[in-house]
Amino acid sequence: MARRADAASGLLAVVGLAPEQELAYRHVLSVGAASATELAAAMEVGEPVADAWLDHLGHLGLVLPVDGTARFAAVDPRSALRALTDDQGTRLNLLREHIPELASVFEDSRRDAHAPTLTRLLSGHADIADWYGRLGHEVEEEFLGFDRPPYVVTPTDSLEGLAIRRGVVWRSVYGAASFDLPGRLERVRQDVAMGERARVTSTVPVKLAIIDRRLALVSLNLSEETPEALVTASPPLVEALCLMFESYWERAQPLRQWRADGAREARPAPGRAGSGRAPTPEERELLALLVAEVKDDVIARELGISVRTLGRRLRELMDTLGATSRFRAGAEAARRGWI
Repeated sequence: MARRADAASGLLAVVGLAPEQELAYRHVLSVGAASATELAAAMEVGEPVADAWLDHLGHLGLVLPVDGTARFAAVDPRSALRALTDDQGTRLNLLREHIPELASVFEDSRRDAHAPTLTRLLSGHADIADWYGRLGHEVEEEFLGFDRPPYVVTPTDSLEGLAIRRGVVWRSVYGAASFDLPGRLERVRQDVAMGERARVTSTVPVKLAIIDRRLALVSLNLSEETPEALVTASPPLVEALCLMFESYWERAQPLRQWRADGAREARPAPGRAGSGRAPTPEERELLALLVAEVKDDVIARELGISVRTLGRRLRELMDTLGATSRFRAGAEAARRGWI
């Protein structure tokens, strides 16, 4: 029987069929009608088991008893399964309507009677991680965030991806130290390709997450062992944190989508008169990381090249900009509107 169950698709679990019941249903579909005795023989189970399966299929409206016989006939799945899925959708919508009520019960059970209504102190990895996850699930329109180590929550794009697919505008400012974590820059580039609006700067003062400009989570220290944070719905405090975010956002450098294969874009040769041309995506990214003071070894590692190769590309970029130093390269790039 286990071997037979392996052939079940599992798709019908959503309407209440276990793998063995799905196989029984598929058998009845294939023969048109069957009795418990016939189904038991075909499925190699006892007749009481087969009889219970047919009873369950009948309860779901997938089979109907044939008058005057002990057999059950399959109902056209185009109507039977559509009715079941429509009913399931109605039940899910009803559940969604009750989410606020259930959330209220959850909040009542967690509320500290001595904590302020609008602001509370969080201590420890678990509590902070729990609240960060809640913000990711609750955001409806806009997420604003500062990213910097140390990380209380392992960086992941699962919540972000779900939010972006819901139409959430997700903006993040990364401190240069964010990219010290191996693979972090590549993950951020993938997030940008997914729809995140990302910028990078030399440093950000705190770790921050704000949703819909109504609820904020902000670090109170940068301790890896005993982190503390504040979660607040206080309008003046949330507004102040939003203003701080926008201030850093305006000064930070955009990280734009680069080629997914990491290959270099074709561009005019260094030194060519091309001050009027647009920069390539690679040049934009290198300039953004350069101005943000991301370390050379970090940039090279994340781009999959050697530090020597990175140095050569940066020199080519400086030649293109007619600059003799990285500072002047950044200034000239800003003058041209490249960053």
